Amino acid sequence: MFFYVVIFLLCFNEAYAYIDPGSGSYFFQIILASLIGVAFSLKFFWLKIVRIFKSLFSIFRVNKD
Repeated sequence: MFFYVVIFLLCFNEAYAYIDPGSGSYFFQIILASLIGVAFSLKFFWLKIVRIFKSLFSIFRVNKD
């Protein structure tokens, strides 16, 4: 689906439109909210993520005893 959207957007040479200042601030808010959401999710699930990686790397660890 993403491929078709990219092809559709690249097919047109000229766009007779403009982006008003309100749209720019709206896109900025979307990007900022997305980054904050990802940061919150990582912080919220950080212990689970660390536990998963520790268990993965402890499997490959060789005992030196």
